Amino acid sequence: MKKTTKKTVTKAPGTKTSKKRGRKPTAVKLAELESSKLPESLLYMDDVLSQYGFAPLVLDSRIAKVRRLWDGTRTLCLLCTKGESSFIMDSTQYKIRENDVLIVDTGFILECVSASRDFRASVIVANKSFLFSPTFIQPIDLYYYIQQRAVLALSGDEARHLSEMFEILCNKMEKHNGSTFFNQDIFNSHIVAQLAKTFCYELFNQYSQHIPLRQSGEKLTSREMFILRFLALLDQKVSSERFLNYYAEALEITPQYLTTILKAVTGYSANQWVHIMACEKAKHLMLGQRKNLLLVAKELNYPDQPSFSKMFKAQTGLTPIKYRKEMSKR
Repeated sequence: MKKTTKKTVTKAPGTKTSKKRGRKPTAVKLAELESSKLPESLLYMDDVLSQYGFAPLVLDSRIAKVRRLWDGTRTLCLLCTKGESSFIMDSTQYKIRENDVLIVDTGFILECVSASRDFRASVIVANKSFLFSPTFIQPIDLYYYIQQRAVLALSGDEARHLSEMFEILCNKMEKHNGSTFFNQDIFNSHIVAQLAKTFCYELFNQYSQHIPLRQSGEKLTSREMFILRFLALLDQKVSSERFLNYYAEALEITPQYLTTILKAVTGYSANQWVHIMACEKAKHLMLGQRKNLLLVAKELNYPDQPSFSKMFKAQTGLTPIKYRKEMSKR
């Protein structure tokens, strides 16, 4: 985006100006974040998300040391356009470089631990209700693939195509903000929304083309389909349904068969997977919502706090209290 001689702040359509100290409209700044503090811009992102369902954002090196909780109701689509950066999602560290894309499509604690001085990234954060209609069912193999391989390297042409699309979106938002004609506002608002969806869908499409089974033309085996369905269902229901019989009944197979195929393919039993997913949900409740351990145990259907703490320590090597203290130091 071109720089202008006047100091302007790009705002989302219809955003109101705060009366406190003449502050500019509370919206995501689409480019040139050097003139404002990044954490403040991230707060603006939440304002825009709540009103419009999506928020575009250009990130620079000041994203380093920022940690955010993604609660599973939002999708983050990121394209690195310059430099490099390292992210930790829960306990796994990823490095992204120029032309890499990153999708966060489920609940994660996302933390940037380092970024080069020239780091730049084009980002759209969107509510899932904005991106996906109730009739849109995300393919299970794609859902699982993204969870296992959050970062994907694109070719230079693919990355340039996405960058151009993002720039068009930003330009359209600027025109929408400056529009004085009612009819122009109506059409531009739809155009901007569709451009945001298209950018995100393009990223999802890139991931889908890299799924090995789709590339080879092979079909998933019945065992693989059961596993993918189980993991997708577990991610949605583990907070309310912790017992194996529920998942086996939903999949119309026996608990014994479910455990057998999971152990054979993934190395973990069904009960182990329940504890793994429950542990991830617990991290979000403890760090994001700051709930006490008794409430966390109840929300995850553990009979009491000691049994929950025992499970958590078995998964992380730390008690919930020690884990929370360790994370607060970072």
